[in-house]
Amino acid sequence: MLSNLTVGEEISMIKKKVTKKNESNESMEVAESDFSIEKDISIPKIIKKNKYPFLRMEVGDSFAFPVSKIGTVRNAASRYGKELGYKLIIRKVENSDQARCWRRE
Repeated sequence: MLSNLTVGEEISMIKKKVTKKNESNESMEVAESDFSIEKDISIPKIIKKNKYPFLRMEVGDSFAFPVSKIGTVRNAASRYGKELGYKLIIRKVENSDQARCWRRE
């Protein structure tokens, strides 16, 4: 282990140092990483896993969920509603530990 080394010694063992010239032609030390930069790599499309059935809902449909998840469902409903053009309503069900999400428009 590196426990007997100072922080500076640990850093210099972990990183390779290279010297570059800056705009005023002064030497400066720059840490070289283990990452290589690649060009022209296409960005993959995001694959959304739908935890809630917003995509399958028609106007008037609803689904129940535990009231403990109301914040999470409200956040997801807001995001999906804006994205899909849906009006989604969240309400706590009286005398129950359940809440519901309705598609209104």
